[in-house]
Amino acid sequence: MGTRTTMGFKLVDGPVDIREYPADQTHGSFQAGDLVDLSDGEVILSAATTKVFGVALKDYGASATIIPVCIIHGDQTWLTEAATTTTTAMCGIGYGLTKTAGGACLDNTDTGDVEAVILKLDPRDGATTGAGGRVHIRFQDRLNQTQIDA
Repeated sequence: MGTRTTMGFKLVDGPVDIREYPADQTHGSFQAGDLVDLSDGEVILSAATTKVFGVALKDYGASATIIPVCIIHGDQTWLTEAATTTTTAMCGIGYGLTKTAGGACLDNTDTGDVEAVILKLDPRDGATTGAGGRVHIRFQDRLNQTQIDA
């Protein structure tokens, strides 16, 4: 398994909805904290063009490995890192997401593909941070909620 370059996504507040799914046999691997989706009932790393279903709670080990996934809901608050410098002026603004294995984070340079809104900067980092500053976010309407009952 590769080395994680970001903290990934961690649930801070809101309902906890954890379900288990088998890992997909043909798609690339992912790490705990990465954004994932489902393909034919199996967990895959969310691609740039796919909606977000949840956050993997276990590293991909091999095909058919059972992966616990924290399902994303609109009333949850998540902690993640930002790709570039953050300021308090960014709070309330929507941004895209980086969905790479081991490097999933908020892409606060992408305002064209709004997938999450910054609620606040993490107080541990202060009002302005360099790349990798922690932010509290809420996922937006690109969630793949149709998968929940599949």
